[in-house]
Amino acid sequence: MATHIDDASLKAMNKSQLINIIRDYESKLNDDFDDMKSNLEKLNAKLDKLESDNKIVSNINSKLVNRTISLERRIMHMEQYSRKECLELSGIPDSVTDNNLEEFTLKIFDAIDAPVCATNIESCHRLFSYQKPNKVIVKLSRRKDAENIMSNKNKLRTVDKETIGVNTPIYINESLCRANKVLWSKCRRLKNEKFLHAFWVTNGSIKLKVNENSTANKIEHHEDLRHLFPNADV
Repeated sequence: MATHIDDASLKAMNKSQLINIIRDYESKLNDDFDDMKSNLEKLNAKLDKLESDNKIVSNINSKLVNRTISLERRIMHMEQYSRKECLELSGIPDSVTDNNLEEFTLKIFDAIDAPVCATNIESCHRLFSYQKPNKVIVKLSRRKDAENIMSNKNKLRTVDKETIGVNTPIYINESLCRANKVLWSKCRRLKNEKFLHAFWVTNGSIKLKVNENSTANKIEHHEDLRHLFPNADV
């Protein structure tokens, strides 16, 4: 093993002794180099193993994410499908009491030529909201009644409001499940930020156009928005 030699000792040495010391140091350096090379090879092997493991984990994670999104899509679809018979009415004044809500909604349906029998209304009540007046949700027992109402809802634009006893606009919309309401809010924000041209709901599905001349895109998950608007915060 090479040891430290002071200047005086070096000066007293002959050529042969100096060569032996240099060789000793050279041997020590070679040993150190071999050790470093061996440690580096071990580190590279560990790094390769970590990279391989990371690819496996990333692949598994990607599959789990895709499976989760697929399940979320199915759940959203089922939740929305269960609301096929539900409609939400906006604009009914708070002066219409809870006891008179059902009669009032029947009058609205009559006014747009989509009459419904009182026995075909399962429930009718207001939804809590910070915006007044609160919306009214109506659950019908027959899907074809809901479809007929939606087909005729635009007639509200020309209906004489006095015939139904109000002087403010009333709107009828499909009742969206919670997840679709979140998507609706995101679409509204994207439209306000000029990312899209228009969006609407058809048969419980949100659709949008990126620009006036583009085809309609069906939005069933926030991943659909991320795909369409990679530069937007969705």
